[in-house]
Amino acid sequence: MTSLVLHAFAPLDGPAAPLAQHQLRALWSACGGVLGMESPVHGSALPITPPDWRGGPRVTALAARERPGDDGFRAVLRRVRDVLVLSAALPAAGDTGWVDLDRWLDDATAGGVDALIGTARVYRMPAAQPAYPPARDALPPIVTHVGWQDSRVWFGAHACAWELSPRQDTRRDRRLVLAGTNLDAIAWGAGHELPPLGRYLMHAAVLRYHYRVWTGEQRRIMALRDARPGRDSLRADFARLYSMHAASATALRALTTVAESAEMRGEGPLDPVTDDRRFGEWLTRQLEDARTGLENLLREAGPVGDLFAPASGPRTVEPSVRAEPAAPAPGRATTGSIPAPPAETRQDEPARVPRARTPQHALRMSFTVDAVGYSGNDAAGRDLCQRRIADVIGEVLGDMHLTLADTDHQGTGDGINVVLPADLDLPRTLAQLLHGTAGALRAERRRYAEALRLRMGVSIGTVRVAALGWSDATVIETSRLVDSAPLRDVMKRDPGLLLAALVSDRLYPFTVAEGHARLDPTDFAETAVLVKSYQARAWLWTPGPALTRRG
Repeated sequence: MTSLVLHAFAPLDGPAAPLAQHQLRALWSACGGVLGMESPVHGSALPITPPDWRGGPRVTALAARERPGDDGFRAVLRRVRDVLVLSAALPAAGDTGWVDLDRWLDDATAGGVDALIGTARVYRMPAAQPAYPPARDALPPIVTHVGWQDSRVWFGAHACAWELSPRQDTRRDRRLVLAGTNLDAIAWGAGHELPPLGRYLMHAAVLRYHYRVWTGEQRRIMALRDARPGRDSLRADFARLYSMHAASATALRALTTVAESAEMRGEGPLDPVTDDRRFGEWLTRQLEDARTGLENLLREAGPVGDLFAPASGPRTVEPSVRAEPAAPAPGRATTGSIPAPPAETRQDEPARVPRARTPQHALRMSFTVDAVGYSGNDAAGRDLCQRRIADVIGEVLGDMHLTLADTDHQGTGDGINVVLPADLDLPRTLAQLLHGTAGALRAERRRYAEALRLRMGVSIGTVRVAALGWSDATVIETSRLVDSAPLRDVMKRDPGLLLAALVSDRLYPFTVAEGHARLDPTDFAETAVLVKSYQARAWLWTPGPALTRRG
């Protein structure tokens, strides 16, 4: 009997983890609501509702579900070290075949899987003689690469696989046909263990994921040769590149080990195993060359010393989501509910470079964002809104070569207060904050039916961390700005506007008045702000129509 198996991979850590895990949860729910897997698996102690996957064993099954009647429709959610894996099995019955099963799986993944590390669909076909691929008309109407029938991967002598997917280096979704005997042991597995083909596809997906990240980083890192930034910036880029190279090399070794243990051997012009191995070798060489180039730039800038040491004095860094903080410091995202994007550093990678501690009385730019319409959501909607805000802010800070761990910050429920380090160029940082937030909102709205709309207040001043939060007026000022009538009115007048910001009159002379190319004074409108006891002048900014409109 033919069947279809899905493996979907999501990162446990990293900037993409919140959205990826949201999509994996939605897919897990769809296994019940769309595919009818509403019952616990008979004879298994695993629950339907997954427990907190951040604790417990690093390799384990978390949850399982099946369709009533034990007809073979089953799903398992596993943690495999730093990756969450959802596996679902859909057997054919009666007149149904791969085309029908594929359509059902399309319905289950309609909520989106673009933030995942990758997905793989395995079309299984029992066969005593597995050397020949199935007829093309038995397969779903999907795009395939030319000559896919000519290259295969053997699993020992009793099973054979062909890859249908186009051979793109960035591929997120892989499609394979698997024919032979004992296919469950190869593609489905049992209990806590991910099967050999699932493990192989997971490591291959991690390699492709790092390549997609690298293509985004490559142009910016190469530009450093001409920009000659400071040593702190070079160190941060070096640490990030070092981690990416280490993770890719680890994935390549793991992929090779799985292929050998499963007796996977390629046959044909360019079989999937050979293609993955050569791609992984090429990627690790590229990352190693780039890492060496950055190291040379660091040496040119002066004595290298410890490449992973802070430039001056350690700064307290937010603990990873892997461990519960015993006594969190105030101001480190401990108030409110906005989750900090999990740290990118993994256990087998070097720690990220912390920034120098900010002097207590230094002038620092701060901003507050609030989500429009937040209170109208139910509990699940508010949770998703908070994750989306964290994702947007994480992306904006990333463009500044920062993470939330480099800031003082505090969740507000419907938004977040963020105080930036003192050693930033103010005009450039304000331009990055305004334009970066507008661009991030425009990009992320494509993933959701409802747009995320933000009000923002930005100011400057000294900020001191006290027992229950901040004791200076700067953060109070940004909170008053986002709550002011000018921002609420402009968002109400234009429902298609994704972002509106008020820049305080204290910050304006240090930034817009300095004449930065991306801060045109004609884009800022002077306005009066009166909220409770706060009364001041501020400057209203909205991005151009191309960056702010929904549609």
